[in-house]
Amino acid sequence: IVIGGCGDYFAVADTVIMMENYVPTDVTAKAKQLAEDKTLGDVSRYSGDGDASGEGGFGALATRVPALESIGSIVQSKTKVTEAYNVKYGPEFLDDVDLRGLEQLVEIGQTRFMVDALAYVCRQLKSQQPRTMQDLVASFDAYVEREGLEAIADKDADVPGNHSKARPIELAGTINRLRTLKVAIRP
Repeated sequence: IVIGGCGDYFAVADTVIMMENYVPTDVTAKAKQLAEDKTLGDVSRYSGDGDASGEGGFGALATRVPALESIGSIVQSKTKVTEAYNVKYGPEFLDDVDLRGLEQLVEIGQTRFMVDALAYVCRQLKSQQPRTMQDLVASFDAYVEREGLEAIADKDADVPGNHSKARPIELAGTINRLRTLKVAIRP
């Protein structure tokens, strides 16, 4: 049987071969040693609320506050959306934001929506105290529900608008995929 990346079968395997850089290596002894370690794979230690140190659970979720200057680089430059999973930006369109991991983005209008949403988020960060990621996304969603899709359209674009609404989680996912993103952690 050939299985990639799953240690559940180490205890019953006769031979374990690891492929690393296309080179096979026999790691049966190490696999058997790992299989004997009863703490591996024991998720019971992660149940419960726990504290921030991870003792007794996963710990508290961090409250993240995005820094304006780390989002502004995409908003302050020319952007080009040519497919649903990619935004190119910068003077020569050499920088990009890869959105392939956001599986619910299926239409190019949703990606355009995300670009204009980032501009809205930057305006919010400029005009108010630093806000958490959760607050930014929630306020953006409420704004779009109240004002409509065209309210966030770039009025200077060749064809303003042409949006399809995406979920708030996709906005958070887009922000998280910015290579320049910097966040402060609040307790």
